Amino acid sequence: MSSAPRTSPVVFGEYLDSANAVTLLNGAVGGLALWLALEGQAGACLALLFAAVVLDHLDGYLARRFLEPGTARRAFGARADSLADLLNFGAVPTVLISLTASVQPAAALVGATFVVLGIVRLAHFDITPEPDPHLSTGLPTTYAGFLVGCLSLLTVAGVVTAGPFLALCAVVAVAQVARVRLRLPGTGWCLGIVTAAAVLTSVVAVVFGNARALLG
Repeated sequence: MSSAPRTSPVVFGEYLDSANAVTLLNGAVGGLALWLALEGQAGACLALLFAAVVLDHLDGYLARRFLEPGTARRAFGARADSLADLLNFGAVPTVLISLTASVQPAAALVGATFVVLGIVRLAHFDITPEPDPHLSTGLPTTYAGFLVGCLSLLTVAGVVTAGPFLALCAVVAVAQVARVRLRLPGTGWCLGIVTAAAVLTSVVAVVFGNARALLG
């Protein structure tokens, strides 16, 4: 692997390309989503988690389709992508779990479990990537975090109560590291399913939920 040229006045300048720029943008989305989660804005947070899913697919597509593999930029991109995933789909869902459910300390325990298992999954697949991009052992952290965002919005709206919310989040957390082989559809289908889930969750929350709670 070639070493990165030291030509940029900032430490990350030599690593910038289209894919890595999208990854760093995704990190910024995660920072904003974390702030919204702390503010209790489950709806806006879910919208940003949806954007993070799209950006996570986009940076991978750009890297595979247009950029040279095996370079320092790609190594940087792989690590930055995992860190952005940990922020968006690990830290943000953990805050949502802790703040959405009123059952303490159960919420803190489930939230901690979720982020720890997310770290395990991301670290494991950093060193042992799947040979087939359409196969996955366990539920990808990207979709696990997004599912927690959907469940959180439904819970804030009063459609789901705290107990089932925590139970479902615990199942999603463990699913990240389960040795179950899943065949994933293509990128277009994945994004279509995520879009449908986000829209359906929002509609159910508004129609069947507590509008006053959603408005904060």
